[in-house]
Amino acid sequence: MWFLSRTLKSYYFKGSFEYFVFHFTTIIYLFFIDDVLAMDFFAHIAWSMILFGKFFNFSYLIQVSFFSVLPDLLWGIPAVFYMIYFTLKNRKILSWKKRPTKFTKKLENLYNSSHSFSVMILFFFIFSIIFSQFYWPILFGWGLHLLLDIFTHKDSIYFKQKPFYPLSNYSVRGYIWHGHWKFLILNWSAIILVYILFYGIRILGF
Repeated sequence: MWFLSRTLKSYYFKGSFEYFVFHFTTIIYLFFIDDVLAMDFFAHIAWSMILFGKFFNFSYLIQVSFFSVLPDLLWGIPAVFYMIYFTLKNRKILSWKKRPTKFTKKLENLYNSSHSFSVMILFFFIFSIIFSQFYWPILFGWGLHLLLDIFTHKDSIYFKQKPFYPLSNYSVRGYIWHGHWKFLILNWSAIILVYILFYGIRILGF
């Protein structure tokens, strides 16, 4: 995936409809396939449902699962629209490693905010006030997302992990890159194994 991403990012529009389609689908690949599907989206949902499924009813579990992917949605959706806008306007694929534009800097700030325990706690208190009780899905779902990213976003090619932003710019390097094929196998194997341990015995009637 990494090699294909680097290859695709080096291409430019040639002015034909075929190249337009190629680059547009490249955008979808770079964000949703190479990055999102590698770990962030489905694995975050899977881990949240497995770990908290034994403790909450289905409605509550859906809320926890939603907040387990909300950090990526908060910055990812604007990022996709900006990548499409940039490609149509400049007729080339956006390179995140080049000098950042004002908007990519805003995306970085948005990413840092959505991946911060400080912001998570702020949302927790806001929602708790709105519902007149502690709103735990934010802490469980959002908190689990941040913990997983801290360990699995080693030397991120996009943005660093700043768990206390904006109170602190302290960054965490991480321990493994979530898009590496070895980690993908290990991660999803662990998801299946934990699911069997938590729910397989009950399903089999033991």
